[in-house]
Amino acid sequence: MVKRISTFILSLVLLFSAICSAEATDVFGEGLTVYASKEEQETVCEALNGRVPISVTPVYYYILYDSDTGNGYKNGDEIVLSKTPRPGTFIYSVTLKDYAAPVDGTVYIYSRAMTVVESKNGKMTAGIISCTRSTEDNPNYLADSTNYADFAEDIRILSGRDEIIDPKYVRLVAIPNVGECFYIKDSTDEFFYYLSGYLGEIDITHGARILRVGEDLERAAGEVKEYLARQKNDPEGEASGSSSLDVEPAVVEFHPATGDASDIEAYLGVKIDSFKTHFPEAFKAPVVWPYFVAGGAAVAAAAAVAVVLIVKKRRARASGEAPAEPAV
Repeated sequence: MVKRISTFILSLVLLFSAICSAEATDVFGEGLTVYASKEEQETVCEALNGRVPISVTPVYYYILYDSDTGNGYKNGDEIVLSKTPRPGTFIYSVTLKDYAAPVDGTVYIYSRAMTVVESKNGKMTAGIISCTRSTEDNPNYLADSTNYADFAEDIRILSGRDEIIDPKYVRLVAIPNVGECFYIKDSTDEFFYYLSGYLGEIDITHGARILRVGEDLERAAGEVKEYLARQKNDPEGEASGSSSLDVEPAVVEFHPATGDASDIEAYLGVKIDSFKTHFPEAFKAPVVWPYFVAGGAAVAAAAAVAVVLIVKKRRARASGEAPAEPAV
């Protein structure tokens, strides 16, 4: 009886260990790139109501400074990305091309538009589409893009490379209170490339767009801490949307793609069919463990311990190593 229960418990432990190992998968594993796999893209497209994307990019998460714990990045810390902002939820950022939208009775064609598709408990849901019209004041249509190919040339030049960085070394990362960045890590360098923030979020690169891991990132973590402190003391004041006031913003020219960045395979020399899936968990409904398996396992575990103790005590008493239990 004890052997059967122990075997059952061991099986549960091994299953739990396998689940934890799956969650700890290396985000730079073999076959993974900044882009979603073909299977992921096909599933995400089903939630887009016929809209055709340029790119589908899995979104990872990184906390630069945690106001709840007071812990922030320190020089020398390893960058550990999370697959999900909360249990059971996975996010894909989708860049759309030639998106048509009516504005005051006129239909405008936007070179780029963007939306997110959220997978929650295995169900895909598309979010609101955002698009920015190019004007004299805002000529950068890439405000609505997370397609790595759109930024690969700029990243190459700003990071001092001779060649475009292979997309297998790039991940799209959302950083709370900062915004979205590309995180690049290869044998040469490790840095964040700032894409954009949203209302109330800050540019920790101060316009330079490149932020290398190490002392610069530690300084940025301190800025986020200061920014959150100012927001807490003055939530409606001028602190919103700014980081350290002691750093002069850089003015850096943007270097656009040298070809058709919407053709990812041709521009980057890759094959989408070869890309592996980042978030296989995103397509699975949660497993609801019945009581006799989940709750019963805990009872079985407690029972197994009790049985083992009783058997040991009886054997010890029989051999004269322990006194008999007192009568009640």
